[in-house]
Amino acid sequence: MRSNPQSLLPWMDQVISKPFKTGALWRPFASVTFLNCSMGAHIKPEGWNNWGKATNQKMARYFEYHSRGPGGATDKRVPWSHQLSDAGAEKITLKNVLGGRDHWDPLASVKAQEHSPAAAH
Repeated sequence: MRSNPQSLLPWMDQVISKPFKTGALWRPFASVTFLNCSMGAHIKPEGWNNWGKATNQKMARYFEYHSRGPGGATDKRVPWSHQLSDAGAEKITLKNVLGGRDHWDPLASVKAQEHSPAAAH
């Protein structure tokens, strides 16, 4: 996993100029996790939006861990969002998130390249 998750979308703060929320419950079982992210002032304090479907709040999984920056203050987030503990954040790994029932290893090709004879040169 990248040690700097916000680098996945380095252009985000430049593209978005209007205030917006971190996520919206447009499906009953939505799942979004922000880990160690710097959030700009364009992120609204409540962070999340249920799109008028309060029943979905019971099924959604909206998590944050160590958000920072002007939009990262979590004390004003909606009550149904969750702040992960250190132990909870440690469980969010590529293998746990993407592995699934088929036990796909998203890092297998990287590992194979690291151990290939061509990598030794």
